[in-house]
Amino acid sequence: MKKKLIALLSLFIVVNSIQAQDAVLEKNLKTHLEVLADDNMQGRLTGTKYEQKAGKYIADQFKKYNLKPKGDKGDWYQ
Repeated sequence: MKKKLIALLSLFIVVNSIQAQDAVLEKNLKTHLEVLADDNMQGRLTGTKYEQKAGKYIADQFKKYNLKPKGDKGDWYQ
């Protein structure tokens, strides 16, 4: 009986942890989408300062998540 209770409690903790992580991930993705799709980005058209602004935002986020650059020049840009 104790083993079943411990297993059930462990499963409950794991499920709650996964749900909490999903909520955080969903919030983070929504935040990034809102920044990149905002009217202030003016559509991020190629060759505009808004494209550069969006690229910098993405590169900054990659750095924040400790991803390693893989661009031709060892940076975030191709």
